[in-house]
Amino acid sequence: PIYVQDICRIILLLVQRQQDLLRSDDPPPPYRCFNMGGPDRLSRADMAFQVARVLGLPTDTGVIVPLSTASLSRPFASPADISMQCEQLVYALGVQLTPFSEAVSQILGVAS
Repeated sequence: PIYVQDICRIILLLVQRQQDLLRSDDPPPPYRCFNMGGPDRLSRADMAFQVARVLGLPTDTGVIVPLSTASLSRPFASPADISMQCEQLVYALGVQLTPFSEAVSQILGVAS
């Protein structure tokens, strides 16, 4: 998961860099493609547990039940792991991505 504020900040940085390049006499750098995702590799259950913790709710009640995607019947194929490697983006732009629990705290207005 990625915090929408991080997406906006990254897009703004890319636009600013493009504008700087257009004003420059330097040759343009090669085109690059980046993965954009958050810094945490989390399952949906992990995200639910973190949201509950941020809200101060108990996580041991059995309300959140982790399941493997292999145990679900789906009408389509889906890989078990869809996490993204974002190190190249972080390195190229010098950005720090917001951890999931911190993003949830900011969204919900809860002190972390």
